[in-house]
Amino acid sequence: MKRVPSRRNGAIRARVVRSVQVQPPLGVFQSFLHSAHPHKHEHRVNKNTSDTMSSSLASSCNAPKHHYDTCFNHWLKSYLLLIAPPLSNPSDTPAGIKERDRRNKAIEEHKRLLEDRCGASYKEYQACLKGEIQKIEDLPELLANARREEPLEGWGGIKVASEADIK
Repeated sequence: MKRVPSRRNGAIRARVVRSVQVQPPLGVFQSFLHSAHPHKHEHRVNKNTSDTMSSSLASSCNAPKHHYDTCFNHWLKSYLLLIAPPLSNPSDTPAGIKERDRRNKAIEEHKRLLEDRCGASYKEYQACLKGEIQKIEDLPELLANARREEPLEGWGGIKVASEADIK
């Protein structure tokens, strides 16, 4: 999601625009995968949640991928509902400290639920992908080179573009 300015009644307000960008399982290689295997880069709409899900790199991995995606999306929605509301008491008061501690414990428990509920389907999908990646000519070597050139260790997260980046 990105913020774009809009005008309403003469005032500038932020309007949230939902961009529909679906990352394939190996997001760094999206353009490569799409150009090398355009027939395998499809999207599926989940009619229950109206979410768009990208197909897997290999069609044989679609079922475990969609199972994991659905599990993760349900977990994430409930997690966001848990962390979103502000505390009802000021955080520097005894009641606020207790409330924050209770919420932090609930958040940690909810994080453990991800592994409990979705861990097996994630491992199944990763195992399927690893097997299929080995079958695609030159892909294991390309992945190894990309990981060597752009390692994700110590990655600081998403960087917001500055004026210097745009110039």
